[in-house]
Amino acid sequence: MRIEHTAFSNLMNLLTTILSLIYISVMSFPIVIIPDITASYVYGVDIPKEALKVPQGAFQGERNEDLPIYRRELEDTEDVKEFIKWNAEVLEIDVGLAEDLARIESNFEPHAQNAFSTAYGPYQWLQGSWKDLCQSDTHKPSRKDPKENIKCAHWQIHIGNLQPWLVATSTRNKLEQLGYLDN
Repeated sequence: MRIEHTAFSNLMNLLTTILSLIYISVMSFPIVIIPDITASYVYGVDIPKEALKVPQGAFQGERNEDLPIYRRELEDTEDVKEFIKWNAEVLEIDVGLAEDLARIESNFEPHAQNAFSTAYGPYQWLQGSWKDLCQSDTHKPSRKDPKENIKCAHWQIHIGNLQPWLVATSTRNKLEQLGYLDN
């Protein structure tokens, strides 16, 4: 009889411990430390803190010319041009190449769509190329978001990969004519 009582007692102790752990994990607030990750950390370049501040009284999503371009929605070709210039400067890539490539591909239209392929956005990303070069298991930005479309194109330019655009003969020829490629 003593063995049964000990086994029962051990089982009750184990159950009490498990329930206590569940209670503690549910009832206590987790402590999470979030590091201060700035654009300089992400892009590896120094950006003045005042350049990253939102003007007082401005809210994201509002059409407010006082907002920096990286805080505004890209609604028209002028917004796209401004964001391309800003992002190219941040990544320290050739602004002229970034602008000319977007002009060739979409004439800076934020939601340009090719009627004969899956190409979309300012840099006309094909669905397959987008998945291969711009998405990962944990990061799945939409190529239909003009900012993401631009950022991925600029990253490819930054690492020296123009292949997504060179497969189109017309784009390759225009880039050669503009002096970006060797003949």
